[in-house]
Amino acid sequence: MPRPASEVGGDFDGAPAVGVELRPSAEDVSRARFLKEARMRIAIIGAGHVGQTLGRRWAERGHTIVYGVREPEAPKSKDAATATGHGARVATAREAAADAEVVVLGRMGAGGARGEGLQHHGLAEHEGSRLRRAAATMLVCGDDEGANRVVADLATSIGFEAIDAGPLRIARLLEPLAMLWIHLALVRGMGTGIAFRLLRR
Repeated sequence: MPRPASEVGGDFDGAPAVGVELRPSAEDVSRARFLKEARMRIAIIGAGHVGQTLGRRWAERGHTIVYGVREPEAPKSKDAATATGHGARVATAREAAADAEVVVLGRMGAGGARGEGLQHHGLAEHEGSRLRRAAATMLVCGDDEGANRVVADLATSIGFEAIDAGPLRIARLLEPLAMLWIHLALVRGMGTGIAFRLLRR
């Protein structure tokens, strides 16, 4: 059964997180607990800094992780699986995606893939943190509500508050936010420890 794509923010190392003052709702916590127990098969296309951060956190929560890389036999690729632990392995992107319930695009310039494409805002820097007083947030968009919930649950399970931003066409609004973060962090010299915060009254 085809699984539509969902997107979350940008796609680069140490990208922005959008903080929220409120803690995850009881429903979010319950869904995160269910997701942890579900132990999904997750393919991560790319085994760089961000991909490995995602893989390690989800592997720690019982999910099966397979990295899709160009050269599975390369020492660097094997090192990624070893560093992740928990039975993680490497394969080609096609092989990794073939048996996955979720496909994560964890590298720059990645095209569409079957499953939910989870991109990231500050995952490596802010995963599981409160950014002092605010939880880091993943903005999710997609045309399939079920796929959006899976992406949101995966984000919630590793410490984020996920916000459904609407249909997949909204992805074009999320990308400029990512580019602004890059500009502030790298061009303006503010560093990768910054984050946007979405405030609620």
